[in-house]
Amino acid sequence: MEQSHSRFYLPNLMRISDLDVRKIASKDISITAEDYLKKISELLEHILEALDSLNRIAEKRSDEGDMNRLFELRRDLEDVGCNVFTKRLDNVLCAIASARDIQKFAKDLAAFYKRVANVQNISKSLLGEEGPFDPAYADLLKKPLYGALAQLDKREADRKLQILAVDDTAFMLKSISSILGDIYKVYTLTKPDMVEMLLDHVVPELFLLDYKMPVMSGLELIPVIRSRSEHATTPIIFLTAMGTDEHFSNAISSGVCDYIIKPFKNEVLVKKISKHIVRKKTF
Repeated sequence: MEQSHSRFYLPNLMRISDLDVRKIASKDISITAEDYLKKISELLEHILEALDSLNRIAEKRSDEGDMNRLFELRRDLEDVGCNVFTKRLDNVLCAIASARDIQKFAKDLAAFYKRVANVQNISKSLLGEEGPFDPAYADLLKKPLYGALAQLDKREADRKLQILAVDDTAFMLKSISSILGDIYKVYTLTKPDMVEMLLDHVVPELFLLDYKMPVMSGLELIPVIRSRSEHATTPIIFLTAMGTDEHFSNAISSGVCDYIIKPFKNEVLVKKISKHIVRKKTF
């Protein structure tokens, strides 16, 4: 059975601002990537235990066991490079933090737990048949963490630019992939409500969105995309049959950089994407 920690994908962990993976790699040159991921797994276990302890401390009904759990949590936070959380926890352990501060810390810690846990919960089918967990990645985990990060950096520099296409018609997505697949890494979704989950695992350099879809429209997807700091300015192109002046005006005013009306010519799609797409550092 595959160990749970091996399901973590290092580049996704490196995108989490509260984790300093590179600092740990430079601080402890003997730690392997696999051992680091084990520490992440241990941290998640202790976060769950500590959340109840934090609430009891805030309510002034804690015991010695609660404090011991927080000391374990502090060690784990330091071992994975969570310096901001470590400093905030020190205030709790030193009885400097108020009940309100402790409750805020518990809330932020719970959100951090969810963010990190999501890194390993993606289904391979959502990312395509290969997914991120290919055999080469499994071999990478055996390396020292600093060496694994260096190899990931090289892959990052050499990779294809990434596009996410969202359309409720599978045939259209297959056509887009066929047109663009030789040039770009194309991720496709027929369910717009799955975009947020996918964005925990990939960082597209451009979005192709249909205007009208079930559950969520292209316009409704824009705030979901823009809510992530890494996508504050990522180009969004609408690829749609909705071609009235009103549709065009609504899209442009919502931050769409271009608008392609179906049916379209292949060369038009390629040219417009080439015009707007920009390589970004994804971790």
